[in-house]
Amino acid sequence: MIETKNETIKEYNVNESNRKIYTFKKDKGFFINILLRNCMIVRNNEVVNFLSVKDGTRMVVMTSVPYHMVDKFASPFLRDLKCFKKFMGHCTIEWPHDLNKLYRKTRIYLHKIHRLAPVFDYKRAKVNLKVLQSILVKISFWPKISTQLAIVIYVTDLNDKSGQYDKKIVQKNIRALCNCSAYAFHRTRNILKLESNRTQRSK
Repeated sequence: MIETKNETIKEYNVNESNRKIYTFKKDKGFFINILLRNCMIVRNNEVVNFLSVKDGTRMVVMTSVPYHMVDKFASPFLRDLKCFKKFMGHCTIEWPHDLNKLYRKTRIYLHKIHRLAPVFDYKRAKVNLKVLQSILVKISFWPKISTQLAIVIYVTDLNDKSGQYDKKIVQKNIRALCNCSAYAFHRTRNILKLESNRTQRSK
């Protein structure tokens, strides 16, 4: 079910005359959306290397992807996420003092996250990022960029009215996407008085 570079894995259904071709590039958004809204991808503050049997079974039920193909969908995403988290956690990024330049640079990382996990409305998130940073300037409070990104994705998902998914993204997964700590996330959310009534597991 996965396409990596030029490789496409084809899954044949022996009970049907037709065949199903699962392509990671084509179905990435759907699969990762279901994953991040229904499964925890973090254990002991680290992104998992593979899904548990319980989560793998849940993904089979919710996506109709054969069990042996689920890991081939999940593994590339989890691997890329671990690399991105390592980059965000260890690399020193110079941030400009000019608010417009700062917004543009932060937007680059928002776009990187969206390409890694296309689970939120990117156009709406860009607007929310600009609004958030203007509010932060007014209240003289400036959390880390990773925290700002997590708050933007949280708010964008919280206010999504498309009705495409019953559940919101698990907050722990949002924090993992942005390399944001639980303390920083909840402190910022409380300072901004953001709504926390979400249909999800929020631990």
